[in-house]
Amino acid sequence: MKTKICSTLTLQIFFILILTIFISATSEYYSYDQKHFSGSSLTASKIDKYEVNLCDSLLPDWTAVCDISGTRFGEFVSTGDFNGDGFADIAVADGNYNNSGAVFIYFGSTTGPPVLPDQVINSEDHGFSDHIEGNCDINNDGFSDLIISNPWADGTGKVHICYGSPAGLNDTDKVVIIPVGTNIQSFGYSVTSSDLNGDGYSDVIAVLSGQLDTLQVAAYIYNGSAVGISGNYPSSVIAFDFPTYPQNRSIGRLGDLNGDGFEETAILVNGTRLYVFRGNDSAIFVRTPYREYLFFDAVEYASSAGDVNSDLFDDMLVRTFDERIIFNGSSEGPGPVPDRKYPSVNCSIYNPLSSAGDFDNDGYDDVVLSDCESGILYTGSATGLSAPKAKFLITPHSITSGDINNDGFSDVIISEYSKVHAFYGRNFSGITAYIKSVSPVMNANSAVSNSDIQVEFVTDMNSSTLNSTNIKVYGYESGSIPAVISYNNTNRTATINPVSDFKTGEKIQVNLLSGIQTSDNVNIRPFMWTFLTEALSGTGIFSKTSSVDMLYPNGMLKISDSDLDSDGDVDAVVLDSTNLVILTNNGSAEFTISQTLISDCFDFTLGDFDGDGDIDILKNSGPLELFSNDGNGNFTFAASSPGGGGSADLGDLDGDGDLDIILMNGVTVRWYLNDGNGSFTERLITFQDISGFPPFLLNLTLGDLDNDGDLDMTVVVIQIHTPQYTDFITYLNDGNANFAFSYLLSAWFISSVHSDLDGDGDLDILGKNDLYFNNGSGAFTYAPFSSGTASFVIPADYDGDGDIDALFPDQYSNFVKLFKNNSAGGLSFFANSFSGVSPFNGTSADFDADGDIDLVIFNMGGDAAASNISVLRNDFDCNNPAFSISGSSTITTGSVNNIYIASSDNGYWDLINLDSTQASIPQNSTNDTVEVSAGNVPGKFELHYIAYRDCGGDTLLSKFVVVDYPLPVELSSFISSVSGRNVTLAWTASSELNNSGFEIERASDIENNIVWNKTGFVNGTGTSNQPTQYSFTDRNLESGKYKYRLKQIDFNGSYEYFELAEEVSIGIPDKYDLSQNYPNPFNPATTINYDLPIDGIVTIKVFDILGREMKTLVNEMKNAGYYNITFSASDLSSGAYFYRMTSGDFAAVKKFVVLK
Repeated sequence: MKTKICSTLTLQIFFILILTIFISATSEYYSYDQKHFSGSSLTASKIDKYEVNLCDSLLPDWTAVCDISGTRFGEFVSTGDFNGDGFADIAVADGNYNNSGAVFIYFGSTTGPPVLPDQVINSEDHGFSDHIEGNCDINNDGFSDLIISNPWADGTGKVHICYGSPAGLNDTDKVVIIPVGTNIQSFGYSVTSSDLNGDGYSDVIAVLSGQLDTLQVAAYIYNGSAVGISGNYPSSVIAFDFPTYPQNRSIGRLGDLNGDGFEETAILVNGTRLYVFRGNDSAIFVRTPYREYLFFDAVEYASSAGDVNSDLFDDMLVRTFDERIIFNGSSEGPGPVPDRKYPSVNCSIYNPLSSAGDFDNDGYDDVVLSDCESGILYTGSATGLSAPKAKFLITPHSITSGDINNDGFSDVIISEYSKVHAFYGRNFSGITAYIKSVSPVMNANSAVSNSDIQVEFVTDMNSSTLNSTNIKVYGYESGSIPAVISYNNTNRTATINPVSDFKTGEKIQVNLLSGIQTSDNVNIRPFMWTFLTEALSGTGIFSKTSSVDMLYPNGMLKISDSDLDSDGDVDAVVLDSTNLVILTNNGSAEFTISQTLISDCFDFTLGDFDGDGDIDILKNSGPLELFSNDGNGNFTFAASSPGGGGSADLGDLDGDGDLDIILMNGVTVRWYLNDGNGSFTERLITFQDISGFPPFLLNLTLGDLDNDGDLDMTVVVIQIHTPQYTDFITYLNDGNANFAFSYLLSAWFISSVHSDLDGDGDLDILGKNDLYFNNGSGAFTYAPFSSGTASFVIPADYDGDGDIDALFPDQYSNFVKLFKNNSAGGLSFFANSFSGVSPFNGTSADFDADGDIDLVIFNMGGDAAASNISVLRNDFDCNNPAFSISGSSTITTGSVNNIYIASSDNGYWDLINLDSTQASIPQNSTNDTVEVSAGNVPGKFELHYIAYRDCGGDTLLSKFVVVDYPLPVELSSFISSVSGRNVTLAWTASSELNNSGFEIERASDIENNIVWNKTGFVNGTGTSNQPTQYSFTDRNLESGKYKYRLKQIDFNGSYEYFELAEEVSIGIPDKYDLSQNYPNPFNPATTINYDLPIDGIVTIKVFDILGREMKTLVNEMKNAGYYNITFSASDLSSGAYFYRMTSGDFAAVKKFVVLK
C-alpha cells in the first residue's frame, strides 16, 4: 500500500539487490599451529555480510511517500497507541515541512495504517519534530503521548508534548517545555522517555548543552505525573564535570536492564563515551552514571534490544562507526564487555538500530540492525540473537517497531528520506521466509519412489510462476525428470508429480528457482534440496554373480553408474587406465562392454549437463570435454572448455537449475558453472603452505551442510611435510557459487562422503576412519570409528531399514566389509562378502531391479592378469541364518585356549595380526570352533571364518579382537563433597581393563529399606595402566541423607560395585530462593527448584501475562529444605507465563515460555 501525504503519488519501484562476495583466488594454508585460510577465510565483517546475503529479502507491506522536494519526511519515526484502541500508531517526523516542521500520524488498524495520515501536527518553528518519541504514557491515562523536539527554536530549543486521547493526539493543548539555565544550546536535540523512578509514569528526557547553577548539564529529566509535565524546571539532571555537546541523537531508552523495576537510559557525550544511568526511586537531583563505556570509534546510537534471550532482563544495543554491539542485561545490569559484536562499515548516512519487538511471535524479542544498505533482522532465542534472519531492502534512516495491525506479531517500521515503510511481523518457522516445508524432507534417506514432491509456502504464491521453467527435478541415475506441477491456493502447496518413478536408492535433487514469485510478485531466493529413495529390501550379504575383465592390471581408477541408454536399468562407466569404458546392463545385473569411448582420460563425471533428459559424460581431466548422449547410450563429442582436474562432484552450485561441476587440480579447487547447454565458466581457490611445501588435495564432495538450500563444499587436504597431518575443511556457499571458509578439523581419511547417518535431517561426514556428526548448521562433532581398511566408502541402505549403512572395499583382502547403522549413526561391523582380488572402489545401485541395493566393485588384481569388475547382488536368501562369530573381544597376553565359535559349520578359519600382535591358531582349522593363542605382544588381530554357502559364493565372517595386558579395574580413591544441594563424587582408577564405564547409583531412604537407583553414567577409558581421574555431580537434591555406589561395567557386560564409605547429607538452605525453571522454553514439562530456610506454608501459582491465575503447583506446609517440582503445561497454550512463590514474608516471581 502506498500513501500520498504531500502532493501527487509517486510510483515507487523496488529492486531486489543481489550481493556478491568474491573470494580471493589465492588462500594461504598455514602450518599446523597456525592453520588458517587468509584468502578464503572471510574477515568478521565479511562473514556477517556473507550470512546476510543468505537471508530472504522482505519488501514493505505499507509505504508512505512524500514527493515534495526540500522536506525531511521520514527523518524519524516512532510508534505509540495514541488513541488507545489497541493498535500501534505511526508518527513520522518532517523537520522541514512547509519550511517549518510537522509530525504525521497514521492510526493502526486490522488492515494496517490508512492511505492518508489521520493527523498532522504543525508548528511555525523551523526544525519542529527534529526528533520524536511516542513510546510513552507521561500521565498514565492509557493513551500514548508524543514528545516532539525543536532544538533550534529561540536559540536554546524547546520540547513539545502532545497528550493522547480517544481522538488521537491533542494538538491544540500541547505542553511546551522551555529550558532553564545559562548558555543553554540544542535543548531537545535528542529526546526519549523512560520510567526512571518506577512510579508508572513515563519520564521525559531531553539532551542539551549548558549550565544549571554550577553544573555542566547534558540532559534534563522531567518526571511524569497524573497531570503530565508541569513547569520548566527539571526534576533531575544528568551532569558532568566537563562541558558536553549533544551528538548523533545520543540518548536512548534501554528498558529495565537489571530487573529491579526501574528503567535505565543511556547518553552519549563528546563522541566516544557512552554513559548508562540506572533508574531508582530516590529524589536525588544529579543522577550519576552506573557505567561508562569508552569506544575506540565514535558512538552513533544506543537503544533497547528488548529481551532477546527472554531471561527477564532487557538488553542494550550500541552502534559505533564500525560495529553493532549487544550487551545482555542481568541482575547487575549490562557488563563492561560486549556479549556479541556484529562488525560493519561506516556509512555516510545515519545508522540506527532498534528492537523489533517480537517480530516472529516466538516469545523472544528481536532486533533490526542497519548495515548501511538495508535493515537486517536478527531473531532472539534462549542463547541470544540468531544469525541474520531476513533483510529489509531499505536504506534505513530511522527504525522503530510496534504491532500496528494488532495480530500478535510486532511490526518493523523503517524510514528513509521522503518515505516510510512498514513490514508486518510473520512466522519464521519455515525453512526460509517463503518456504514452510518440503516433502520428502531435506536429506531424507527413504523417500517412496513413486511419491509426489510437495512444497508448502508461507504466503500466497503466484501460481503462474510455479511451472517447469522454475521447478527442476533431477535424478542422479536418471537425468532431468519431467513433472506435472499444480498449486493449491487453499493450503499454499505446490505438488510436483514426476512422470516416471524414481529408481531404488536414487539421489534426487529438486530446484526451486528465483523465477518463482509470491502473489505480490516478490521473487524467492533459489532453493535446492536432495533426498534418497527407499530400498525396499536387502540383507547386506552379497553374492558375486558375474565379473567383467578389463584391459590393464591395476589400471581401473574410477567407476560410476547411471541409466545411460534410457532402458530403465542402471549401467556403468569405468575408467580403465586412461580409457573410458561403457558397461551396459541387460536388466539382470549382467554387464557387457558396449563402447570404449576415449583415451587420454584421467577422470570423468556423469550427469545431464545439457538438460535434455539423458546422462552425458564429462571428461574432467583438462580440457573439459562434454560427450553428449543421444538417449540410447551412444556418445559423441559436443563441446570443450578450458580447465580440468580430478576427484569431481556435481550439483547446482549457483541456483540456476543446471548441473555444475567441482573438481581439484594440484593445489587448486576449481568449480565450473554450467550455462545450461554444457559450456562452463571457471572459478577457483588455491591452497598454499607457508612452510614452502605445497599441500596435497585428496578429496572433495558437495552437500548442503547448513541446510540453507544450496550446495556447500568439503575438501580433504594433506600436508606432506613433517609433521604430516590431514585436514577436513568445509566451505559454505552463498547460493551464487561464492564459497566462504567455514570449518576446519584434523581428520584421517583419504576420501569422505556426505550422508545423514543419524537421521536428524542434516548431512554428516563419513570417512574410512572418521565420523563427523553435523549439528544442523555446518559445525561438526567427531565420533571415533575405524573400518580397518584403506580405501573408499560406499554408503547406501543395504538392509532396507531406512538408514544409511557403510560399505568399504578392502584392498588388502578379497572382501568388501559392511558396517550396519543402528539408525542413530552408530556403525558396527556386520559381514564381509567376497569380491575378487584387492577390491578398491565401487558403486552401488539396484542393478537387478529387485528393490535392494547391489554393488559393482573394482578389483585391482582381478581374477586374471588385468583388473576386473565384479557384480555383487544383494540377494542372499538361503535358509542359512546370518553368520556370526562368538567369543571375547578382548583377551590378555600369554593366554591360550581362547575359544571362538562360528554359527556355520561349513568353512575354515584364518587369522590376520595387526600392529605387532603375535596371536595364532592351529593350521587347517576347518570346524566351527577354534582355539586362539594370544601371544605376548599387545595389539589386535582380525579373526576370519570363511563360510561356504550352497547358493553361490562364500562369505567372510570377521571379528576384531584386542590383546592387552591383564590389568583389572582398581580404584585408588573414592570421595564425595557437598555444595548446597549438589553432591560431587570423585574417584581415581589406578588401572583399567575393558572398562566401558561407571554407572552411578544412589539410595535415599537409607534408614529403612535401601533401594538403589541409577542417577548417571560416566564413560570409562577402556584399557589403561595409567591413573585416570573421574567425577560426577548429582544436582538439585532435596534435603536428606544419601548413599552412593559405582557400578563398574565391562564391555562384555560384566560388572562389580564400589560403594562410598560414608553417607552424604544435604542440609537446609540459609535463605529463600525460587530458581528459574529448566528447560525454558519447554513443552510439555519443566522442573522448578525452591529453597526454604525455615518451616512454613508454601504457595506456588502460575499466572498468564494478564495476571489471571492458571494453576496452583504447591499450597501446603513444608519443612525447611531444598525442593523441586515437575510442572506439566500440557493444558496450557503457547506463550509467556509467570510463576509466583510466597512463604512467610518471602515472595518471588519468574517467567517461563511454553512452546508447542
